[in-house]
Amino acid sequence: MQDLFSDAIMDEFIQAQLGDQRRTRRLTRLAEALARAPDASLPAATGSWGQACAAYRFFAHTDFTPQA
Repeated sequence: MQDLFSDAIMDEFIQAQLGDQRRTRRLTRLAEALARAPDASLPAATGSWGQACAAYRFFAHTDFTPQA
């Protein structure tokens, strides 16, 4: 079950138009991880090397812009 913190993140980003529902899910997961550990490195905030690599791929994606 999601807590209020997670609900607030979902409310903020669920309407993002990133061209693929999986990207929106990744965005909400990244936002939650970074909000919970704002001073942590990306690998530390995401919890694993694999999740950090996924985050780096997400940020490097060129099919959408921050305005999306």
